[in-house]
Amino acid sequence: MNQKKEESNFKNIDDALAIIKNLNTKISITFSKSNSPVDNLIGLYSKADSNGPLIEFESNAHDFFQLNDIDHIDFKLQEQIYHSDKLLVTSYSPPHVGAKISNFYTSGFNKNKKYFFQLIIPYKGNFNFHYNIEHYFFEKEPCNTRSVECIRIEYDCLIVDLFLHKESDREINFLVIDCSAKLSFDDFLKYTYSTSISFGYITSNFFQNEGYYFAYEEKDQKSPDYLYYTILRNSMYPQYPPLYASSYGYIKDHKLAEEIFPKLRKMSQKEFSKLCQLTHSSRKFSSILLLIIETLNASLLFMPSGLSVALEGLSDFIVGENLERVLPIRSKDLAKEIKAGLNSIIDNYSEGIDDEGKQILRSRIDNINQLTNKKKLSKPFELINFKLSDKDAEVIEHRNNFLHGRIILVDVDDKNSNSRMFYIAMRLYTLLNILILRMAGYENMIVNYPKIYEDVHGECLDEPFFRQI
Repeated sequence: MNQKKEESNFKNIDDALAIIKNLNTKISITFSKSNSPVDNLIGLYSKADSNGPLIEFESNAHDFFQLNDIDHIDFKLQEQIYHSDKLLVTSYSPPHVGAKISNFYTSGFNKNKKYFFQLIIPYKGNFNFHYNIEHYFFEKEPCNTRSVECIRIEYDCLIVDLFLHKESDREINFLVIDCSAKLSFDDFLKYTYSTSISFGYITSNFFQNEGYYFAYEEKDQKSPDYLYYTILRNSMYPQYPPLYASSYGYIKDHKLAEEIFPKLRKMSQKEFSKLCQLTHSSRKFSSILLLIIETLNASLLFMPSGLSVALEGLSDFIVGENLERVLPIRSKDLAKEIKAGLNSIIDNYSEGIDDEGKQILRSRIDNINQLTNKKKLSKPFELINFKLSDKDAEVIEHRNNFLHGRIILVDVDDKNSNSRMFYIAMRLYTLLNILILRMAGYENMIVNYPKIYEDVHGECLDEPFFRQI
Protein backbone atom coordinates (compact mmCIF):
# COMPACT_ATOMS: atom_id res chain seq x y z
CA MET A 1 0.00 0.00 0.00
CA ASN A 2 1.12 3.56 -0.74
CA GLN A 3 -0.54 5.03 2.33
CA LYS A 4 1.77 6.36 5.02
CA LYS A 5 1.26 7.51 8.59
CA GLU A 6 2.60 10.89 9.72
CA GLU A 7 2.82 10.72 13.51
CA SER A 8 3.79 14.38 14.00
CA ASN A 9 1.03 16.06 12.00
CA PHE A 10 -2.35 16.83 13.50
CA LYS A 11 -5.22 18.59 11.82
CA ASN A 12 -7.14 20.88 14.15
CA ILE A 13 -10.32 22.11 12.50
CA ASP A 14 -12.98 21.75 15.20
CA ASP A 15 -13.00 25.46 16.11
CA ALA A 16 -13.12 26.48 12.46
CA LEU A 17 -15.98 24.06 11.73
CA ALA A 18 -17.91 25.39 14.73
CA ILE A 19 -17.70 28.90 13.23
CA ILE A 20 -18.87 27.64 9.84
CA LYS A 21 -21.82 25.83 11.37
CA ASN A 22 -22.83 28.92 13.37
CA LEU A 23 -22.71 31.01 10.19
CA ASN A 24 -25.07 28.54 8.50
CA THR A 25 -27.96 29.15 10.94
CA LYS A 26 -30.55 31.92 11.22
CA ILE A 27 -29.23 34.57 13.59
CA SER A 28 -29.75 38.22 14.38
CA ILE A 29 -27.60 40.78 12.53
CA THR A 30 -27.01 44.40 13.52
CA PHE A 31 -25.64 46.88 10.97
CA SER A 32 -23.28 49.74 11.65
CA LYS A 33 -22.81 52.50 9.06
CA SER A 34 -22.51 56.13 10.05
CA ASN A 35 -24.92 58.55 8.35
CA SER A 36 -26.80 55.67 6.74
CA PRO A 37 -30.46 54.59 7.11
CA VAL A 38 -29.24 51.10 8.08
CA ASP A 39 -27.11 52.28 11.01
CA ASN A 40 -28.09 50.25 14.11
CA LEU A 41 -30.73 48.45 12.05
CA ILE A 42 -31.46 44.89 13.24
CA GLY A 43 -32.26 42.18 10.72
CA LEU A 44 -32.20 38.43 10.19
CA TYR A 45 -29.14 36.67 8.76
CA SER A 46 -29.67 33.29 7.09
CA LYS A 47 -27.83 31.02 4.70
CA ALA A 48 -29.91 28.53 2.78
CA ASP A 49 -27.31 27.51 0.16
CA SER A 50 -23.78 28.21 -1.07
CA ASN A 51 -24.71 31.45 -2.85
CA GLY A 52 -23.89 33.64 0.12
CA PRO A 53 -25.76 34.94 3.16
CA LEU A 54 -29.23 36.45 2.79
CA ILE A 55 -30.29 39.40 4.92
CA GLU A 56 -33.86 40.43 5.75
CA PHE A 57 -34.82 43.63 7.53
CA GLU A 58 -37.55 46.23 7.58
CA SER A 59 -37.33 49.83 6.43
CA ASN A 60 -40.00 52.46 5.76
CA ALA A 61 -40.33 53.74 2.22
CA HIS A 62 -38.71 57.11 2.88
CA ASP A 63 -35.55 55.54 4.28
CA PHE A 64 -35.43 52.80 1.67
CA PHE A 65 -35.49 55.13 -1.31
CA GLN A 66 -32.18 56.47 0.00
CA LEU A 67 -30.73 52.96 -0.20
CA ASN A 68 -28.73 51.52 -3.05
CA ASP A 69 -26.02 48.93 -2.71
CA ILE A 70 -24.08 49.96 0.39
CA ASP A 71 -20.30 49.93 0.26
CA HIS A 72 -18.05 49.21 3.24
CA ILE A 73 -20.48 48.27 5.96
CA ASP A 74 -19.88 46.71 9.39
CA PHE A 75 -22.23 44.27 11.09
CA LYS A 76 -22.39 42.18 14.25
CA LEU A 77 -23.16 38.46 14.40
CA GLN A 78 -23.10 36.72 17.79
CA GLU A 79 -20.90 39.42 19.35
CA GLN A 80 -18.39 39.20 16.50
CA ILE A 81 -17.83 42.30 14.33
CA TYR A 82 -17.45 41.71 10.58
CA HIS A 83 -16.84 44.00 7.63
CA SER A 84 -18.24 43.61 4.12
CA ASP A 85 -17.15 45.44 0.99
CA LYS A 86 -20.74 45.63 -0.23
CA LEU A 87 -24.29 44.98 0.92
CA LEU A 88 -26.30 44.20 -2.23
CA VAL A 89 -29.96 45.22 -1.94
CA THR A 90 -31.94 42.63 -3.92
CA SER A 91 -35.63 43.26 -3.19
CA TYR A 92 -38.08 45.65 -1.54
CA SER A 93 -41.70 44.88 -0.71
CA PRO A 94 -42.72 47.52 1.86
CA PRO A 95 -41.66 47.34 4.55
CA HIS A 96 -39.53 44.24 3.89
CA VAL A 97 -36.06 44.57 2.40
CA GLY A 98 -33.96 41.71 1.07
CA ALA A 99 -30.18 41.94 0.70
CA LYS A 100 -27.18 39.75 0.02
CA ILE A 101 -23.51 39.67 1.03
CA SER A 102 -20.96 38.05 -1.30
CA ASN A 103 -17.96 38.44 1.01
CA PHE A 104 -17.13 39.54 4.55
CA TYR A 105 -14.26 39.29 7.00
CA THR A 106 -13.49 39.63 10.68
CA SER A 107 -12.81 43.17 11.86
CA GLY A 108 -9.06 43.68 12.07
CA PHE A 109 -8.15 41.22 9.32
CA ASN A 110 -5.31 42.54 7.15
CA LYS A 111 -4.84 41.01 3.68
CA ASN A 112 -1.26 42.25 3.51
CA LYS A 113 -0.19 40.73 6.82
CA LYS A 114 1.21 37.19 6.80
CA TYR A 115 -0.71 34.43 8.60
CA PHE A 116 -0.92 30.66 8.64
CA PHE A 117 -3.96 30.20 6.40
CA GLN A 118 -6.51 27.42 6.06
CA LEU A 119 -9.20 27.24 3.38
CA ILE A 120 -12.34 25.19 4.06
CA ILE A 121 -14.79 24.48 1.22
CA PRO A 122 -18.06 22.71 2.06
CA TYR A 123 -19.32 20.11 -0.42
CA LYS A 124 -22.27 17.78 -0.58
CA GLY A 125 -22.19 14.01 -0.91
CA ASN A 126 -19.70 11.24 -0.35
CA PHE A 127 -16.45 11.73 -2.25
CA ASN A 128 -12.96 10.25 -2.03
CA PHE A 129 -9.81 10.12 -4.11
CA HIS A 130 -8.77 6.57 -3.15
CA TYR A 131 -8.06 5.58 -6.76
CA ASN A 132 -6.71 8.90 -8.05
CA ILE A 133 -3.89 10.22 -5.87
CA GLU A 134 -1.62 8.62 -3.27
CA HIS A 135 -2.56 9.87 0.20
CA TYR A 136 -1.37 9.88 3.78
CA PHE A 137 -3.34 9.44 6.98
CA PHE A 138 -3.09 12.31 9.44
CA GLU A 139 -4.42 12.42 12.98
CA LYS A 140 -7.37 14.79 13.35
CA GLU A 141 -6.63 15.42 17.04
CA PRO A 142 -3.79 14.17 19.28
CA CYS A 143 -6.31 12.33 21.49
CA ASN A 144 -8.57 11.17 18.69
CA THR A 145 -7.91 8.00 16.67
CA ARG A 146 -10.05 9.22 13.78
CA SER A 147 -7.97 10.05 10.72
CA VAL A 148 -8.46 11.92 7.45
CA GLU A 149 -7.17 11.43 3.94
CA CYS A 150 -4.48 13.94 3.07
CA ILE A 151 -2.34 14.86 0.07
CA ARG A 152 0.94 16.63 0.73
CA ILE A 153 1.95 18.98 -2.09
CA GLU A 154 5.57 20.05 -2.17
CA TYR A 155 5.87 23.34 -4.02
CA ASP A 156 9.30 24.81 -4.75
CA CYS A 157 9.44 26.79 -1.52
CA LEU A 158 6.68 25.53 0.78
CA ILE A 159 4.36 22.63 1.64
CA VAL A 160 0.58 22.64 1.19
CA ASP A 161 -1.74 19.93 2.55
CA LEU A 162 -5.14 19.08 1.09
CA PHE A 163 -7.44 16.78 3.04
CA LEU A 164 -11.07 15.80 3.44
CA HIS A 165 -13.10 16.05 6.62
CA LYS A 166 -16.22 13.90 6.54
CA GLU A 167 -19.11 14.50 8.90
CA SER A 168 -20.88 11.53 10.45
CA ASP A 169 -24.14 12.27 8.62
CA ARG A 170 -22.21 12.78 5.32
CA GLU A 171 -24.73 15.41 4.14
CA ILE A 172 -22.18 18.25 4.15
CA ASN A 173 -18.45 17.45 4.13
CA PHE A 174 -15.41 19.67 3.85
CA LEU A 175 -12.33 19.98 1.64
CA VAL A 176 -9.50 21.65 3.56
CA ILE A 177 -6.29 23.22 2.24
CA ASP A 178 -3.67 24.58 4.63
CA CYS A 179 -0.08 25.76 4.40
CA SER A 180 3.01 25.25 6.52
CA ALA A 181 4.34 28.78 5.97
CA LYS A 182 3.06 32.25 6.77
CA LEU A 183 1.75 33.98 3.65
CA SER A 184 -0.14 37.08 2.65
CA PHE A 185 -3.76 36.51 1.68
CA ASP A 186 -3.11 37.02 -2.06
CA ASP A 187 -0.18 34.58 -2.05
CA PHE A 188 -2.28 31.95 -0.24
CA LEU A 189 -5.05 32.45 -2.82
CA LYS A 190 -2.60 31.64 -5.61
CA TYR A 191 -1.46 28.41 -3.95
CA THR A 192 -5.02 27.28 -3.15
CA TYR A 193 -6.07 28.01 -6.74
CA SER A 194 -3.19 25.94 -8.17
CA THR A 195 -3.94 23.12 -5.74
CA SER A 196 -7.71 23.18 -6.27
CA ILE A 197 -7.60 23.22 -10.07
CA SER A 198 -4.98 20.44 -10.20
CA PHE A 199 -7.03 18.37 -7.76
CA GLY A 200 -10.19 19.13 -9.75
CA TYR A 201 -8.55 17.95 -12.97
CA ILE A 202 -7.20 14.68 -11.55
CA THR A 203 -10.34 13.73 -9.58
CA SER A 204 -12.83 15.37 -11.98
CA ASN A 205 -14.40 17.10 -8.97
CA PHE A 206 -13.64 20.83 -8.82
CA PHE A 207 -15.02 21.97 -5.47
CA GLN A 208 -15.75 25.70 -5.25
CA ASN A 209 -19.04 27.61 -4.61
CA GLU A 210 -17.87 29.25 -1.38
CA GLY A 211 -14.72 29.47 0.68
CA TYR A 212 -14.00 30.06 4.36
CA TYR A 213 -10.43 31.37 4.72
CA PHE A 214 -9.22 31.13 8.32
CA ALA A 215 -6.12 33.06 9.41
CA TYR A 216 -4.02 31.91 12.37
CA GLU A 217 -1.21 33.63 14.21
CA GLU A 218 0.05 30.28 15.54
CA LYS A 219 1.35 27.40 13.44
CA ASP A 220 -0.81 24.75 15.15
CA GLN A 221 -3.85 26.35 13.44
CA LYS A 222 -6.19 25.39 16.25
CA SER A 223 -8.09 28.57 17.16
CA PRO A 224 -8.73 30.93 14.21
CA ASP A 225 -7.80 34.57 14.76
CA TYR A 226 -9.62 35.85 11.66
CA LEU A 227 -12.07 34.70 9.00
CA TYR A 228 -12.51 35.83 5.41
CA TYR A 229 -15.62 34.44 3.66
CA THR A 230 -16.28 34.77 -0.07
CA ILE A 231 -18.42 33.30 -2.84
CA LEU A 232 -16.33 31.44 -5.43
CA ARG A 233 -17.07 30.26 -8.97
CA ASN A 234 -19.55 27.40 -9.34
CA SER A 235 -18.32 23.91 -8.52
CA MET A 236 -17.93 21.53 -11.46
CA TYR A 237 -18.18 17.74 -11.51
CA PRO A 238 -17.35 16.42 -15.02
CA GLN A 239 -16.87 12.81 -13.76
CA TYR A 240 -14.11 11.93 -16.26
CA PRO A 241 -10.98 11.43 -14.12
CA PRO A 242 -7.95 10.97 -16.39
CA LEU A 243 -6.59 8.09 -14.30
CA TYR A 244 -8.26 5.59 -12.00
CA ALA A 245 -6.42 2.80 -10.20
CA SER A 246 -9.30 0.33 -10.15
CA SER A 247 -10.24 -1.47 -13.34
CA TYR A 248 -13.46 -2.69 -11.67
CA GLY A 249 -14.85 0.84 -11.89
CA TYR A 250 -14.86 0.76 -15.70
CA ILE A 251 -14.72 -2.84 -16.96
CA LYS A 252 -17.78 -5.08 -16.73
CA ASP A 253 -15.86 -8.24 -17.55
CA HIS A 254 -14.72 -9.33 -14.07
CA LYS A 255 -11.96 -11.62 -15.36
CA LEU A 256 -10.51 -8.88 -17.56
CA ALA A 257 -10.77 -6.33 -14.72
CA GLU A 258 -8.96 -8.73 -12.41
CA GLU A 259 -6.16 -9.12 -14.95
CA ILE A 260 -5.67 -5.36 -15.42
CA PHE A 261 -6.09 -4.28 -11.78
CA PRO A 262 -2.48 -4.94 -10.60
CA LYS A 263 -1.09 -2.97 -13.57
CA LEU A 264 -2.81 0.26 -12.52
CA ARG A 265 -1.60 2.76 -9.96
CA LYS A 266 -2.53 6.11 -8.49
CA MET A 267 -0.68 9.33 -9.12
CA SER A 268 2.12 9.64 -6.58
CA GLN A 269 2.36 12.67 -4.34
CA LYS A 270 5.60 13.62 -6.08
CA GLU A 271 3.86 13.57 -9.48
CA PHE A 272 0.85 15.47 -8.16
CA SER A 273 3.20 18.04 -6.60
CA LYS A 274 4.85 18.53 -9.99
CA LEU A 275 1.44 19.04 -11.63
CA CYS A 276 0.52 21.64 -8.98
CA GLN A 277 3.85 23.43 -9.47
CA LEU A 278 3.27 23.55 -13.25
CA THR A 279 -0.19 24.99 -12.63
CA HIS A 280 1.24 27.52 -10.17
CA SER A 281 4.13 28.58 -12.41
CA SER A 282 2.24 29.03 -15.67
CA ARG A 283 -0.98 30.97 -16.08
CA LYS A 284 -1.33 29.47 -19.56
CA PHE A 285 -1.08 25.92 -18.25
CA SER A 286 -3.57 26.58 -15.42
CA SER A 287 -5.97 28.14 -17.95
CA ILE A 288 -5.77 24.99 -20.08
CA LEU A 289 -6.66 22.79 -17.08
CA LEU A 290 -9.58 25.08 -16.24
CA LEU A 291 -10.75 25.04 -19.87
CA ILE A 292 -10.71 21.22 -19.85
CA ILE A 293 -12.76 21.07 -16.64
CA GLU A 294 -15.28 23.65 -17.87
CA THR A 295 -15.60 22.00 -21.28
CA LEU A 296 -16.25 18.54 -19.85
CA ASN A 297 -18.81 20.07 -17.50
CA ALA A 298 -20.63 21.79 -20.38
CA SER A 299 -23.07 20.39 -22.90
CA LEU A 300 -21.96 18.04 -25.67
CA LEU A 301 -22.32 20.87 -28.20
CA PHE A 302 -19.27 22.65 -26.77
CA MET A 303 -17.06 19.68 -25.87
CA PRO A 304 -15.24 19.04 -29.20
CA SER A 305 -14.59 22.77 -29.77
CA GLY A 306 -13.40 23.44 -26.23
CA LEU A 307 -11.11 20.41 -26.15
CA SER A 308 -9.71 21.32 -29.59
CA VAL A 309 -8.78 24.75 -28.25
CA ALA A 310 -7.23 23.11 -25.18
CA LEU A 311 -5.13 20.74 -27.33
CA GLU A 312 -4.00 23.64 -29.53
CA GLY A 313 -3.06 25.69 -26.46
CA LEU A 314 -1.25 22.83 -24.75
CA SER A 315 0.68 22.02 -27.94
CA ASP A 316 1.76 25.67 -28.24
CA PHE A 317 2.87 25.59 -24.62
CA ILE A 318 4.93 22.39 -24.99
CA VAL A 319 6.46 23.44 -28.31
CA GLY A 320 7.31 26.85 -26.84
CA GLU A 321 9.15 25.13 -23.99
CA ASN A 322 11.15 22.99 -26.45
CA LEU A 323 11.83 25.34 -29.38
CA GLU A 324 15.47 24.34 -29.83
CA ARG A 325 14.40 20.70 -30.26
CA VAL A 326 11.50 21.21 -32.68
CA LEU A 327 12.32 24.05 -35.09
CA PRO A 328 12.99 22.94 -38.70
CA ILE A 329 16.20 25.03 -38.69
CA ARG A 330 17.91 24.55 -35.33
CA SER A 331 20.62 27.20 -35.84
CA LYS A 332 19.40 30.77 -35.30
CA ASP A 333 22.22 32.16 -37.45
CA LEU A 334 21.39 29.79 -40.31
CA ALA A 335 17.69 30.64 -40.09
CA LYS A 336 18.52 34.35 -40.21
CA GLU A 337 20.79 33.81 -43.26
CA ILE A 338 18.10 31.83 -45.13
CA LYS A 339 15.49 34.53 -44.45
CA ALA A 340 17.86 37.23 -45.70
CA GLY A 341 18.54 35.24 -48.87
CA LEU A 342 14.84 34.75 -49.59
CA ASN A 343 14.12 38.43 -49.01
CA SER A 344 16.90 39.26 -51.50
CA ILE A 345 15.14 37.16 -54.13
CA ILE A 346 11.95 39.16 -53.51
CA ASP A 347 13.96 42.38 -53.94
CA ASN A 348 15.40 41.13 -57.24
CA TYR A 349 11.93 40.48 -58.66
CA SER A 350 10.15 43.38 -56.95
CA GLU A 351 9.08 45.03 -60.22
CA GLY A 352 6.86 42.07 -61.05
CA ILE A 353 5.21 41.87 -57.62
CA ASP A 354 2.73 44.43 -56.27
CA ASP A 355 3.02 45.82 -52.74
CA GLU A 356 0.38 43.51 -51.27
CA GLY A 357 2.04 40.47 -52.81
CA LYS A 358 5.45 41.45 -51.41
CA GLN A 359 3.92 41.94 -47.98
CA ILE A 360 2.37 38.46 -48.06
CA LEU A 361 5.59 36.81 -49.22
CA ARG A 362 7.77 38.60 -46.65
CA SER A 363 5.33 37.63 -43.90
CA ARG A 364 5.65 33.98 -44.90
CA ILE A 365 9.42 34.24 -45.02
CA ASP A 366 9.42 35.67 -41.50
CA ASN A 367 7.51 32.58 -40.33
CA ILE A 368 9.45 30.06 -42.41
CA ASN A 369 11.11 28.49 -39.37
CA GLN A 370 7.87 27.46 -37.73
CA LEU A 371 6.03 24.16 -37.58
CA THR A 372 2.83 23.68 -39.56
CA ASN A 373 -0.37 23.64 -37.48
CA LYS A 374 -0.73 19.90 -38.02
CA LYS A 375 2.89 19.21 -37.07
CA LYS A 376 2.60 21.44 -34.01
CA LEU A 377 -0.14 19.18 -32.66
CA SER A 378 1.74 15.93 -33.22
CA LYS A 379 5.18 17.19 -32.20
CA PRO A 380 4.50 17.10 -28.42
CA PHE A 381 3.78 13.37 -28.69
CA GLU A 382 7.04 12.84 -30.59
CA LEU A 383 8.90 14.63 -27.79
CA ILE A 384 7.69 12.04 -25.27
CA ASN A 385 8.14 9.13 -27.70
CA PHE A 386 4.41 8.36 -27.72
CA LYS A 387 3.15 6.82 -30.95
CA LEU A 388 -0.24 8.12 -32.03
CA SER A 389 -2.68 5.57 -33.41
CA ASP A 390 -4.47 6.05 -36.72
CA LYS A 391 -7.62 6.90 -34.72
CA ASP A 392 -5.70 9.57 -32.79
CA ALA A 393 -4.35 11.11 -35.99
CA GLU A 394 -7.82 11.11 -37.55
CA VAL A 395 -9.30 13.06 -34.63
CA ILE A 396 -6.45 15.55 -34.67
CA GLU A 397 -7.42 16.26 -38.28
CA HIS A 398 -10.98 16.96 -37.11
CA ARG A 399 -9.79 19.54 -34.60
CA ASN A 400 -9.24 22.05 -37.42
CA ASN A 401 -12.99 22.03 -38.15
CA PHE A 402 -13.89 22.92 -34.58
CA LEU A 403 -11.14 25.55 -34.26
CA HIS A 404 -12.58 27.40 -37.26
CA GLY A 405 -16.12 27.66 -35.98
CA ARG A 406 -17.78 24.42 -37.02
CA ILE A 407 -20.08 23.60 -34.09
CA ILE A 408 -21.60 20.43 -35.52
CA LEU A 409 -20.45 17.82 -38.00
CA VAL A 410 -22.29 18.73 -41.19
CA ASP A 411 -20.95 15.66 -43.00
CA VAL A 412 -22.69 13.36 -40.51
CA ASP A 413 -26.46 12.86 -40.38
CA ASP A 414 -28.36 14.23 -37.39
CA LYS A 415 -28.98 10.78 -35.98
CA ASN A 416 -25.26 10.03 -35.61
CA SER A 417 -23.90 13.57 -35.16
CA ASN A 418 -24.12 13.62 -31.36
CA SER A 419 -22.54 10.17 -31.06
CA ARG A 420 -19.70 11.17 -33.37
CA MET A 421 -19.10 14.45 -31.51
CA PHE A 422 -18.97 12.59 -28.19
CA TYR A 423 -16.45 10.14 -29.61
CA ILE A 424 -14.24 12.98 -30.91
CA ALA A 425 -14.46 14.77 -27.56
CA MET A 426 -13.42 11.66 -25.62
CA ARG A 427 -10.53 11.02 -28.03
CA LEU A 428 -9.30 14.62 -27.75
CA TYR A 429 -9.60 14.46 -23.97
CA THR A 430 -7.56 11.25 -23.82
CA LEU A 431 -4.83 12.86 -25.95
CA LEU A 432 -4.76 15.86 -23.61
CA ASN A 433 -4.42 13.54 -20.62
CA ILE A 434 -1.47 11.77 -22.20
CA LEU A 435 0.45 15.02 -22.54
CA ILE A 436 -0.52 16.55 -19.19
CA LEU A 437 0.20 13.47 -17.12
CA ARG A 438 3.53 12.85 -18.84
CA MET A 439 4.48 16.47 -18.10
CA ALA A 440 3.86 15.66 -14.43
CA GLY A 441 6.08 12.56 -14.65
CA TYR A 442 3.25 9.99 -14.59
CA GLU A 443 4.06 7.01 -16.83
CA ASN A 444 1.45 4.35 -16.24
CA MET A 445 -2.02 3.60 -17.57
CA ILE A 446 -4.81 6.14 -18.06
CA VAL A 447 -8.51 5.65 -18.67
CA ASN A 448 -9.21 5.21 -22.40
CA TYR A 449 -12.61 6.90 -22.60
CA PRO A 450 -13.25 6.24 -26.31
CA LYS A 451 -13.11 2.50 -25.48
CA ILE A 452 -15.01 2.86 -22.19
CA TYR A 453 -17.92 4.55 -23.96
CA GLU A 454 -17.94 2.66 -27.25
CA ASP A 455 -21.50 1.48 -26.49
CA VAL A 456 -22.52 5.14 -26.27
CA HIS A 457 -20.89 6.51 -29.44
CA GLY A 458 -21.34 3.29 -31.38
CA GLU A 459 -17.83 2.95 -32.83
CA CYS A 460 -16.33 -0.46 -32.11
CA LEU A 461 -12.67 -0.03 -31.16
CA ASP A 462 -9.89 -2.60 -31.04
CA GLU A 463 -8.20 -0.84 -28.12
CA PRO A 464 -7.58 -1.52 -24.43
CA PHE A 465 -9.76 0.04 -21.72
CA PHE A 466 -6.63 1.61 -20.20
CA ARG A 467 -3.82 3.06 -22.33
CA GLN A 468 -0.20 2.82 -21.37
CA ILE A 469 1.51 6.22 -21.55
